[in-house]
Amino acid sequence: MSSFIVRVRGPMGMWRVGGLNPNKSTIGDLQARIEQDYGVATKDQSLYLDPGNTRELRARDSFSILKIQHGHMLYLKFQTAAAATTVATAAAPATRKAIAEDGSIIVKTETVSEAKAVRAGLGSLRSRKLHWTMDELMQLEANYTFKITRQPKAVCNGVSLDMASCNDFQRFCRQLKFKQYRGAWLYGRYVRMLPDSKLKAEEEKPGYDSRGRKLKVKAKTTLDGDSEETQVRVECLYEPPQLGTAENLQLLEDPNEEYVESIAKALGLERVGFAFAHPGERSEGYRFQSNEVLLCAENQLLAGDTEMKSPFVTVKVMIGEDGNVAFDAFQMSKQCLEMTAEGALEYDPKEVRGCRISDTYSAMVEAKEVGYVDNDFFLCNVPVMQHQSFLSVGLEQANRPIGHNWQAQPASLLQNHLQAKRRIETVARFSDFQVLLLLGKVLDKSSTVAVCMSIADKSIPLEDGHKMILDSLSGI
Repeated sequence: MSSFIVRVRGPMGMWRVGGLNPNKSTIGDLQARIEQDYGVATKDQSLYLDPGNTRELRARDSFSILKIQHGHMLYLKFQTAAAATTVATAAAPATRKAIAEDGSIIVKTETVSEAKAVRAGLGSLRSRKLHWTMDELMQLEANYTFKITRQPKAVCNGVSLDMASCNDFQRFCRQLKFKQYRGAWLYGRYVRMLPDSKLKAEEEKPGYDSRGRKLKVKAKTTLDGDSEETQVRVECLYEPPQLGTAENLQLLEDPNEEYVESIAKALGLERVGFAFAHPGERSEGYRFQSNEVLLCAENQLLAGDTEMKSPFVTVKVMIGEDGNVAFDAFQMSKQCLEMTAEGALEYDPKEVRGCRISDTYSAMVEAKEVGYVDNDFFLCNVPVMQHQSFLSVGLEQANRPIGHNWQAQPASLLQNHLQAKRRIETVARFSDFQVLLLLGKVLDKSSTVAVCMSIADKSIPLEDGHKMILDSLSGI
């Protein structure tokens, strides 16, 4: 199986382009592969980073600078009508005789590309190589066949959630009556061991021998060589622009994404996970729908490295029959990430309990080929803990219907919100992620970073000049 695939969506559908290197390849190399595999001349190609075709890529742009990872999606436009004709000709319909399920002979329409393809969606064998051995054919078949297995353990050993942020998120979902999807990015830190981790608690217990004598040396409960970043501590949530319905969740392009990341970085935080609330109960006994698996796998892929060993975590928020809200944490398995990146998994709204296997690929479960894979095969449970963050929750999330408006005057919004908090100490008054997002629109970058550092680390004093500005914004 190709270790690096770039997905290209264009006028003729989506293509998966391999034979590239994430560290050495350029956009020009990708264009050359498209010309080789699909017959579109390089001069007739225009590649873009976004579906709106506003950020055009140049041939000399490198994958490493653009941060193009395995499974990344780019967008293609044809410059001439001849290019579209070339691709359409290769996909021109033809007919062949086939045997129907009832035994009758029927005429089936297929494209020339389909007729010659080694698998649906792939080119012919001859287009790849002139001569083939049996071993090479068997290896090619194996490259497009997944043997489905369960991953025994998640990379992330535990996640600790901030209680205030979780309560605020589930409160808003209750306002929506849990009738539509809602998502949020989790910002925090990757840590070696959380202070309230059950694993750490076990490690701190004294050891005893078989006769009840206390051991002088404690036995280690973690293996040598384990990753130093195995657990997640979440300090705040940020709800991006999104479209949530009763059936699906679509994360929209966030014009403030880089700005939000900069405020998080100033606090010493990074994006460590994704939380989503789904409509209603899951009384049928399944935990994830296939559209949720694909969304969470894509988020985890974007956060991970090429080895797919990121502790990036997914938190599912659901309401039970008793009206109580539960927070469960998972990671998508490495095999799920690989199959998602390859485009092997698809969403079928008629069968949400399992991911449909793309016609290009095959999946084997217990030596039997299947068309759908139960979503539970892809889930790894992560233990959930809780703590109180150094950031409070007060100002409503920006992208909610009732949240604050990014386009309004941030200074006046801050004053209106902070007037009732004037008796609170200055640093504590501004220790709110949403408040800091507005503050960054008022102060210059260096002042915002300095305030954030004092909030994140209480040993760093707040400068008198910054204190005067913050008190002034609070109406003091």
